[in-house]
Amino acid sequence: MLLKNQRKEITDMKIFDCHIHLEEVLPKAEDILGKMAEAGVYGGCVFSYPPAEYSDKYCGKTKIIPAEQRAEDVISVTKDYPDRLFPVLWVHPAEEDIVNKVQLAADMGIDAFKIICSNFYVYEEKSMELLKAIAKTGKPVFFHTGILWDGQVSSNYNRPMNWEALIPIKGLRFAMGHCSWPWHDECIALYGKFLNALTVGDTAEMFLDMTPGTPDFYRDDLINKLFNIGYDFGHNLLFGTDCSADHYNSEWTAKWLKKDGELMDKYGVGKKVREDIYYNNLLRFLGKTEVKISHLSPVPDNANTWTAKGEDTREIIEYWYKKIGFNPKFDDEFYKALKEIEIPDYTRIETYDLDSQDGKKNLLSYLYMCEELKTVYEEKGISEEILLDNLKDISVWTDIWSEVKGELYLGELPWLSNHMTPRLFKLGRLQFCMSTLPQDIPSKGFKKGDKNIEIHIPERGPLNNDECVASISRAREFFKKYYPDYDYKCFTCDSWLLGSDPEEIVSPESNIGKFLRMFEIIHRHPHDSIVQYLFKWNTRWETVGEFEAKSSLAKEIQRRALEGKHFDEGFGIIEK
Repeated sequence: MLLKNQRKEITDMKIFDCHIHLEEVLPKAEDILGKMAEAGVYGGCVFSYPPAEYSDKYCGKTKIIPAEQRAEDVISVTKDYPDRLFPVLWVHPAEEDIVNKVQLAADMGIDAFKIICSNFYVYEEKSMELLKAIAKTGKPVFFHTGILWDGQVSSNYNRPMNWEALIPIKGLRFAMGHCSWPWHDECIALYGKFLNALTVGDTAEMFLDMTPGTPDFYRDDLINKLFNIGYDFGHNLLFGTDCSADHYNSEWTAKWLKKDGELMDKYGVGKKVREDIYYNNLLRFLGKTEVKISHLSPVPDNANTWTAKGEDTREIIEYWYKKIGFNPKFDDEFYKALKEIEIPDYTRIETYDLDSQDGKKNLLSYLYMCEELKTVYEEKGISEEILLDNLKDISVWTDIWSEVKGELYLGELPWLSNHMTPRLFKLGRLQFCMSTLPQDIPSKGFKKGDKNIEIHIPERGPLNNDECVASISRAREFFKKYYPDYDYKCFTCDSWLLGSDPEEIVSPESNIGKFLRMFEIIHRHPHDSIVQYLFKWNTRWETVGEFEAKSSLAKEIQRRALEGKHFDEGFGIIEK
């Protein structure tokens, strides 16, 4: 279940949290993963209990656990999910025989090591000896860097430039925790130096762990600099939270995913870069993949050799514009908009602003999202014919809203979001949308919230009764085949076509009359939507007299409205 206001996009890619601490108790892996899932997180790195040199002096804890036991403890938590939970051993260079014990830990199954420079500099002899030993195991190191809230005079040990000393340690991969806040400028500059070093020899490789240390106020500044300085950060950023394993804070995690996602939107960070940050980079950091990365070296006086922006989306947008088929009168406006408006490659229906009043951007965005929708259809085995029939509605609503606005414009975004999710399918004459009952229906034993399938009537030709019957029959087979677990109670329709006025006006043998009689009317409720459907879309009850009535039904509705009559919609059902 998603948390309130959670960005839906994050549930559609695997996310690793690289920064999770064991604290008081050893939790069950299922409990950790369950809490992670609430925030859309797939797995992550679990740090062991701290060594005595840290816990005794700086955490006020008396629980002193030898390195071997710490390794066994964290492995016991993660071992049943080796592709989702990765054990990390927290070490200190002053621990007895720790240089030899890191190889033993690696042999036991430890995936990485954790170090906090609480009372020593990273470049001191014992520390460097330990890091060289870790490099030989092929495992990486997570460092705390930046200000250290431990009640001690210790932050100066964690200034990022101290880590310049690690450049000559061949094969070492290490991550700078919290991007070294408040010294994140220094940390970014140091990363530039490591990039340059990688181009001239076999040196250590630096990663940045984006785990919050940066308060909200500074987060924008950090994200802006990471993605706009031009340093090749794409393969070397990791997402983390600093949560505890025994009570993983899903709300906190969802908050930071949402915050960072919005900032990445703001700075145009592409989809591929996000996928790397949230998932691929950690696997590479841990040595779980053998991806070879060729980094770009920054130029001191002009660092902008790398961009976080995604792929150009224009070719995809143009393809779907042609594939769906739009009125040629829109071509000039469309191609001008395509040239001038940039649509990011991370554009998703789940995060799109459905209240957007930028009609041209809306059209381009929805056309781009057709590409991902096509993949969903292919995975389900649903035909391209059904896909294209569905997507014709984008053209229909472009026609309607462009007439209203006097320029190329796509509106009706909440309605069209049903097509893009997808929840709605056009199957012959009618459209069918997976939904839930808005009310109890005691006569049928149905409850509010029960699954149903809504029937909608697209504006495409006569409402032929035989075609409608065939369409409903086709829907029964469609949902049985492609959504076999969707246990719906009935078909429903909430429409002006089921209202009392059409029932009074039209012949029972007309198309509308036959359509109306297909349903058992449960109730009717006041609504003047009939004037929108019979006249122009921007028609309102108060303005119906300003528009031309082009059918006998429209003329009668116009007459009644001008006499002061309001209208209703009917809610009807058809048995499953």
